[in-house]
Amino acid sequence: MKKQVLFCLVLLFATGACTERIDIETGNSKPFIIIYGLITDQLGSQEIRISESTSFFDDQSNANVSGALVTVTSSEGERFEFVEQEHMPGYYYSDRCIAEAGKRYDLNVTVDFNRDGIPEQYEASTTILPPAYLDSIKLVPTKIMNNLNYLLLAYGKDAVSEDYYLFRFAVNGESVSEKLSRYVITDDVLFNGQRIDGLTLQWFNDVSNWENNTSESRNNSVYLKTGDKLEVEMSIIPKGYYDFINQCLSEIGRENPMFGTPPANIVTNISNGGVGYFSGHCTTKISTEVP
Repeated sequence: MKKQVLFCLVLLFATGACTERIDIETGNSKPFIIIYGLITDQLGSQEIRISESTSFFDDQSNANVSGALVTVTSSEGERFEFVEQEHMPGYYYSDRCIAEAGKRYDLNVTVDFNRDGIPEQYEASTTILPPAYLDSIKLVPTKIMNNLNYLLLAYGKDAVSEDYYLFRFAVNGESVSEKLSRYVITDDVLFNGQRIDGLTLQWFNDVSNWENNTSESRNNSVYLKTGDKLEVEMSIIPKGYYDFINQCLSEIGRENPMFGTPPANIVTNISNGGVGYFSGHCTTKISTEVP
Protein backbone atom coordinates (compact mmCIF):
# COMPACT_ATOMS: atom_id res chain seq x y z
CA MET A 1 0.00 0.00 0.00
CA LYS A 2 1.26 3.46 -0.78
CA LYS A 3 2.95 5.29 2.07
CA GLN A 4 0.87 8.37 1.34
CA VAL A 5 -2.07 6.86 3.20
CA LEU A 6 0.00 5.92 6.24
CA PHE A 7 -1.73 8.68 8.18
CA CYS A 8 -4.80 6.43 8.36
CA LEU A 9 -2.75 3.93 10.34
CA VAL A 10 -1.22 6.32 12.83
CA LEU A 11 -4.07 8.61 13.88
CA LEU A 12 -4.04 8.52 17.64
CA PHE A 13 -7.20 10.35 18.49
CA ALA A 14 -9.91 11.98 16.44
CA THR A 15 -19.03 17.21 8.87
CA GLY A 16 -18.31 19.42 6.62
CA ALA A 17 -21.03 20.07 4.07
CA CYS A 18 -18.25 19.87 1.49
CA THR A 19 -16.16 16.74 1.11
CA GLU A 20 -14.17 15.43 -1.79
CA ARG A 21 -12.19 12.37 -2.77
CA ILE A 22 -8.46 12.65 -3.32
CA ASP A 23 -6.60 10.41 -5.76
CA ILE A 24 -3.34 9.40 -4.11
CA GLU A 25 -0.61 9.04 -6.71
CA THR A 26 1.42 5.83 -6.93
CA GLY A 27 5.18 6.18 -6.90
CA ASN A 28 7.63 8.57 -5.34
CA SER A 29 5.37 11.64 -5.44
CA LYS A 30 5.88 14.93 -3.62
CA PRO A 31 4.87 15.16 0.06
CA PHE A 32 1.47 16.59 0.90
CA ILE A 33 0.02 18.07 4.06
CA ILE A 34 -2.12 15.97 6.43
CA ILE A 35 -4.51 17.79 8.76
CA TYR A 36 -6.60 15.92 11.32
CA GLY A 37 -8.75 17.75 13.85
CA LEU A 38 -11.60 16.88 16.16
CA ILE A 39 -13.61 19.20 18.42
CA THR A 40 -16.26 18.08 20.92
CA ASP A 41 -18.61 19.56 23.49
CA GLN A 42 -16.47 18.19 26.34
CA LEU A 43 -14.38 20.44 28.58
CA GLY A 44 -10.67 20.12 28.02
CA SER A 45 -8.17 20.68 25.24
CA GLN A 46 -9.29 20.20 21.64
CA GLU A 47 -6.57 19.03 19.27
CA ILE A 48 -5.57 19.53 15.65
CA ARG A 49 -2.55 17.69 14.29
CA ILE A 50 -0.64 18.74 11.18
CA SER A 51 1.93 16.46 9.57
CA GLU A 52 3.67 15.82 6.27
CA SER A 53 3.41 12.65 4.21
CA THR A 54 6.49 10.72 3.24
CA SER A 55 6.99 9.27 -0.20
CA PHE A 56 6.14 5.67 -1.01
CA PHE A 57 9.80 4.63 -0.93
CA ASP A 58 10.69 6.47 2.28
CA ASP A 59 10.80 4.35 5.43
CA GLN A 60 10.55 7.37 7.74
CA SER A 61 7.33 8.10 9.63
CA ASN A 62 5.32 11.22 8.89
CA ALA A 63 7.03 14.42 10.05
CA ASN A 64 5.02 16.92 12.09
CA VAL A 65 4.52 20.41 10.67
CA SER A 66 5.40 23.32 12.96
CA GLY A 67 4.85 27.05 12.75
CA ALA A 68 1.28 27.02 11.43
CA LEU A 69 -1.36 29.60 12.30
CA VAL A 70 -4.42 27.53 13.23
CA THR A 71 -7.82 29.05 13.97
CA VAL A 72 -11.39 27.79 14.26
CA THR A 73 -14.31 30.21 13.81
CA SER A 74 -17.91 29.42 14.69
CA SER A 75 -20.96 30.41 12.65
CA GLU A 76 -21.68 32.99 15.37
CA GLY A 77 -18.33 34.71 14.89
CA GLU A 78 -16.44 33.20 17.84
CA ARG A 79 -12.76 32.82 16.97
CA PHE A 80 -10.47 30.32 18.66
CA GLU A 81 -6.71 30.13 18.18
CA PHE A 82 -5.05 26.72 18.46
CA VAL A 83 -1.56 27.02 19.92
CA GLU A 84 1.29 24.65 19.08
CA GLN A 85 2.72 22.80 22.04
CA GLU A 86 6.44 23.31 22.68
CA HIS A 87 6.99 19.70 23.70
CA MET A 88 4.78 18.31 20.88
CA PRO A 89 5.59 19.95 17.52
CA GLY A 90 2.75 19.70 15.01
CA TYR A 91 0.07 19.39 17.71
CA TYR A 92 -2.13 22.46 18.16
CA TYR A 93 -4.48 22.85 21.14
CA SER A 94 -7.26 25.09 22.44
CA ASP A 95 -9.05 24.78 25.78
CA ARG A 96 -11.62 27.43 24.83
CA CYS A 97 -13.16 25.89 21.71
CA ILE A 98 -16.11 23.83 22.96
CA ALA A 99 -18.41 22.59 20.21
CA GLU A 100 -22.13 23.36 20.40
CA ALA A 101 -24.88 21.48 18.58
CA GLY A 102 -26.26 23.30 15.56
CA LYS A 103 -23.22 25.53 15.04
CA ARG A 104 -20.86 25.36 12.07
CA TYR A 105 -17.13 25.56 12.75
CA ASP A 106 -14.63 26.65 10.10
CA LEU A 107 -10.99 25.57 10.33
CA ASN A 108 -8.25 27.71 8.79
CA VAL A 109 -4.61 26.62 8.66
CA THR A 110 -1.97 29.01 7.29
CA VAL A 111 1.54 27.61 6.84
CA ASP A 112 4.37 27.76 4.32
CA PHE A 113 4.18 24.03 3.66
CA ASN A 114 6.15 23.95 0.40
CA ARG A 115 8.79 26.31 1.84
CA ASP A 116 8.68 28.81 -1.00
CA GLY A 117 8.30 31.81 1.28
CA ILE A 118 4.57 32.20 0.56
CA PRO A 119 2.15 30.73 3.17
CA GLU A 120 -0.59 28.42 1.87
CA GLN A 121 -4.10 28.24 3.30
CA TYR A 122 -6.09 25.09 4.04
CA GLU A 123 -9.72 25.17 5.11
CA ALA A 124 -12.46 22.80 6.26
CA SER A 125 -15.87 23.05 7.91
CA THR A 126 -18.02 20.91 10.16
CA THR A 127 -21.52 21.29 11.57
CA ILE A 128 -22.18 19.84 15.01
CA LEU A 129 -25.08 17.40 15.06
CA PRO A 130 -27.34 16.90 18.11
CA PRO A 131 -26.28 14.45 20.81
CA ALA A 132 -27.33 10.80 20.80
CA TYR A 133 -28.72 8.90 23.77
CA LEU A 134 -29.02 5.30 24.90
CA ASP A 135 -31.48 4.06 27.49
CA SER A 136 -29.11 1.40 28.80
CA ILE A 137 -26.22 -0.93 28.00
CA LYS A 138 -25.52 -4.46 29.22
CA LEU A 139 -22.50 -6.77 29.28
CA VAL A 140 -23.42 -10.39 28.64
CA PRO A 141 -20.86 -13.10 29.58
CA THR A 142 -20.45 -15.46 26.63
CA LYS A 143 -18.24 -18.51 26.04
CA ILE A 144 -16.47 -18.47 22.66
CA MET A 145 -14.12 -21.38 21.92
CA ASN A 146 -14.01 -22.13 25.66
CA ASN A 147 -12.89 -18.57 26.37
CA LEU A 148 -14.97 -16.19 28.47
CA ASN A 149 -15.93 -13.01 26.65
CA TYR A 150 -18.41 -10.18 27.17
CA LEU A 151 -20.83 -8.95 24.54
CA LEU A 152 -21.79 -5.30 24.91
CA LEU A 153 -25.45 -4.73 24.02
CA ALA A 154 -27.17 -1.36 23.61
CA TYR A 155 -30.81 -0.37 24.11
CA GLY A 156 -32.55 2.84 23.06
CA LYS A 157 -34.51 4.59 20.30
CA ASP A 158 -33.12 5.69 16.96
CA ALA A 159 -34.34 8.90 15.34
CA VAL A 160 -36.11 8.86 11.98
CA SER A 161 -33.25 10.78 10.36
CA GLU A 162 -30.32 9.07 8.64
CA ASP A 163 -27.67 8.84 11.36
CA TYR A 164 -24.09 7.66 11.73
CA TYR A 165 -22.81 6.69 15.16
CA LEU A 166 -19.38 6.65 16.77
CA PHE A 167 -18.69 4.67 19.96
CA ARG A 168 -15.58 4.87 22.13
CA PHE A 169 -14.87 3.16 25.44
CA ALA A 170 -13.18 3.67 28.79
CA VAL A 171 -12.44 1.12 31.54
CA ASN A 172 -12.28 2.39 35.14
CA GLY A 173 -11.95 5.93 33.86
CA GLU A 174 -9.12 5.28 31.40
CA SER A 175 -9.81 5.48 27.68
CA VAL A 176 -9.21 2.32 25.64
CA SER A 177 -10.24 4.03 22.37
CA GLU A 178 -7.55 6.65 21.88
CA LYS A 179 -6.43 5.03 18.64
CA LEU A 180 -8.67 5.21 15.60
CA SER A 181 -8.30 1.43 15.27
CA ARG A 182 -10.36 1.11 18.48
CA TYR A 183 -13.26 3.25 17.19
CA VAL A 184 -16.59 1.50 16.62
CA ILE A 185 -18.88 3.04 13.99
CA THR A 186 -22.26 2.07 12.54
CA ASP A 187 -25.02 3.51 10.43
CA ASP A 188 -28.73 3.08 11.25
CA VAL A 189 -29.80 1.37 8.02
CA LEU A 190 -31.09 -1.71 9.85
CA PHE A 191 -32.94 0.15 12.63
CA ASN A 192 -33.69 3.65 11.32
CA GLY A 193 -36.45 5.21 13.41
CA GLN A 194 -36.95 2.01 15.39
CA ARG A 195 -36.38 0.72 18.88
CA ILE A 196 -32.81 -0.50 19.45
CA ASP A 197 -33.22 -3.70 21.43
CA GLY A 198 -29.89 -5.39 22.10
CA LEU A 199 -27.63 -3.97 19.37
CA THR A 200 -24.20 -5.59 19.65
CA LEU A 201 -21.63 -2.80 19.91
CA GLN A 202 -18.46 -4.66 20.82
CA TRP A 203 -17.05 -7.73 22.50
CA PHE A 204 -14.35 -7.80 25.16
CA ASN A 205 -12.01 -10.45 26.54
CA ASP A 206 -12.07 -11.63 30.14
CA VAL A 207 -8.69 -11.31 31.89
CA SER A 208 -8.58 -15.10 32.20
CA ASN A 209 -7.83 -15.24 28.45
CA TRP A 210 -4.65 -13.17 28.70
CA GLU A 211 -2.13 -15.99 29.21
CA ASN A 212 -3.49 -18.08 26.34
CA ASN A 213 -3.67 -15.22 23.83
CA THR A 214 -0.95 -14.30 21.36
CA SER A 215 0.92 -11.02 21.69
CA GLU A 216 -0.91 -9.72 18.61
CA SER A 217 -4.27 -10.59 20.16
CA ARG A 218 -3.26 -8.88 23.41
CA ASN A 219 -2.36 -5.69 21.56
CA ASN A 220 -5.70 -5.64 19.74
CA SER A 221 -7.96 -6.62 22.63
CA VAL A 222 -9.50 -4.98 25.69
CA TYR A 223 -9.58 -7.14 28.83
CA LEU A 224 -12.22 -6.88 31.56
CA LYS A 225 -12.66 -8.43 34.98
CA THR A 226 -15.56 -8.63 37.41
CA GLY A 227 -16.27 -5.27 39.01
CA ASP A 228 -14.66 -3.14 36.28
CA LYS A 229 -16.63 -0.08 35.20
CA LEU A 230 -17.10 0.14 31.44
CA GLU A 231 -18.07 3.56 30.08
CA VAL A 232 -19.44 4.05 26.57
CA GLU A 233 -19.09 7.42 24.83
CA MET A 234 -21.62 7.81 22.01
CA SER A 235 -21.81 10.47 19.26
CA ILE A 236 -23.70 11.18 16.07
CA ILE A 237 -21.16 12.10 13.41
CA PRO A 238 -21.43 13.48 9.87
CA LYS A 239 -21.48 11.00 7.00
CA GLY A 240 -18.22 12.36 5.61
CA TYR A 241 -16.37 11.66 8.86
CA TYR A 242 -18.03 8.23 9.07
CA ASP A 243 -16.73 7.42 5.56
CA PHE A 244 -13.26 8.67 6.48
CA ILE A 245 -13.07 6.46 9.59
CA ASN A 246 -14.47 3.52 7.64
CA GLN A 247 -11.78 3.81 5.00
CA CYS A 248 -9.02 4.11 7.60
CA LEU A 249 -10.32 1.01 9.42
CA SER A 250 -10.42 -0.83 6.11
CA GLU A 251 -6.74 -0.05 5.53
CA ILE A 252 -5.81 -1.10 9.07
CA GLY A 253 -7.63 -4.40 8.53
CA ARG A 254 -5.61 -5.43 5.50
CA GLU A 255 -3.54 -8.55 6.10
CA ASN A 256 -0.64 -7.10 4.13
CA PRO A 257 -1.33 -3.37 3.72
CA MET A 258 2.09 -2.51 2.29
CA PHE A 259 1.65 -4.81 -0.71
CA GLY A 260 -2.12 -5.08 -0.88
CA THR A 261 -4.42 -3.60 -3.49
CA PRO A 262 -4.23 0.22 -3.47
CA PRO A 263 -7.15 1.77 -1.59
CA ALA A 264 -10.04 3.63 -3.15
CA ASN A 265 -10.02 7.41 -3.18
CA ILE A 266 -9.72 8.82 0.32
CA VAL A 267 -12.49 11.02 1.66
CA THR A 268 -11.28 14.40 2.93
CA ASN A 269 -12.79 17.81 3.60
CA ILE A 270 -9.44 19.65 3.68
CA SER A 271 -9.10 22.16 0.85
CA ASN A 272 -6.15 23.06 -1.38
CA GLY A 273 -4.93 19.49 -1.88
CA GLY A 274 -4.66 18.66 1.81
CA VAL A 275 -5.52 15.23 3.17
CA GLY A 276 -7.16 14.28 6.46
CA TYR A 277 -10.37 15.42 8.11
CA PHE A 278 -11.79 18.10 10.39
CA SER A 279 -14.93 17.17 12.30
CA GLY A 280 -16.79 17.69 15.55
CA HIS A 281 -19.57 16.15 17.60
CA CYS A 282 -21.46 16.10 20.88
CA THR A 283 -20.86 13.19 23.22
CA THR A 284 -23.02 11.40 25.78
CA LYS A 285 -21.79 8.79 28.22
CA ILE A 286 -23.36 5.75 29.82
CA SER A 287 -21.70 3.11 31.98
CA THR A 288 -22.18 -0.37 33.36
CA GLU A 289 -20.31 -2.74 35.65
CA VAL A 290 -18.75 -6.04 34.55
CA PRO A 291 -20.85 -8.85 36.09
